[in-house]
Amino acid sequence: MAVDVGHYQGEPGVISASGRAEFEYNLELASQLKDLLKEAGLKVRMIGERGDYAILHYRTRDAAGADLFLSIHHDSVRLSQLPHAHRFAGFSLFVSRRNPQADKSLACASAIGARLRAAGFAPSRYHADPVLGENRPFADEINGVHYYDNLTVARSAAMPAVLVEAGVIVNPAEEARLRDPQLRSRMAAAIASGVLACLVAALPARADLYRWIDPETGAIKYSSYPPPWVGDAERERHLPPVEVLRYTPRGAARTPEGDKAIAPLEDRRRRLLQELLALPERKDRGPDEVQRQLQAYQQLAYELDRLDPKGAAARKAEDYEVMERIRRRLEVNAR
Repeated sequence: MAVDVGHYQGEPGVISASGRAEFEYNLELASQLKDLLKEAGLKVRMIGERGDYAILHYRTRDAAGADLFLSIHHDSVRLSQLPHAHRFAGFSLFVSRRNPQADKSLACASAIGARLRAAGFAPSRYHADPVLGENRPFADEINGVHYYDNLTVARSAAMPAVLVEAGVIVNPAEEARLRDPQLRSRMAAAIASGVLACLVAALPARADLYRWIDPETGAIKYSSYPPPWVGDAERERHLPPVEVLRYTPRGAARTPEGDKAIAPLEDRRRRLLQELLALPERKDRGPDEVQRQLQAYQQLAYELDRLDPKGAAARKAEDYEVMERIRRRLEVNAR
């Protein structure tokens, strides 16, 4: 995939509340994201890391062959709102309906937004505001995704493309948070998790995959290659176990071994659905518990769809019915 560092040395983007150029923030987050994606087994091409890309469509041209173009930025507000910048915070994601793979762009943006929310980050509503912001329509309101059809890097890309605004650096308090290396690591891990959910787990696999839990971040990772400690007996004793997810070609005949692997996953899926249905009624549930359970369920559903593609349609129909019931229960309890 291609990770694009927004802006360049000649036009370094917005100047933050402390006087620091946006390009510097973009480079830090993009570099950390690149490292995480490479660790997960993806091939990553950096675009604009030297600060020398003045022509926007050259960025997408040089990303040719990537499965996703992800442009990293940090946000500002309109000039008239700068005196009130402390009122604006949060991340935003943008896609273009003029991208040749607009549906996939939106799916990837939604996956990234969902992972950011699960990691404790909140989406901004500024860009959708018709008075204070830019009146950009939501493509996925819950996950902070907007349509920006004329956005050059999203429109000119041949592959799915998403632009990330990580936070509002003209807000002094938000800028201070975004300068925190631990918070930046958490944000990079959330974005990487969304990318993997979109490019790896949600798409039909073409090879065996390795799955493990990152010992530093706790994030679930997938890759086409085993993590670096596999084969090192001493390190394997102290690090999380690595699971191999065997590739099942779409349309391939079911085997007894495959059925044996699917059955416990299907049982777990049904248990998770029942737990999700019960969550809205629980008085002791935490504010993020529904989201965490949904994430766990989605990871399991991705794996089942890969192992048993013929059963995917029936599962999705059941999922839709259950999710609608959960939504209605949450709405009733919120009144």
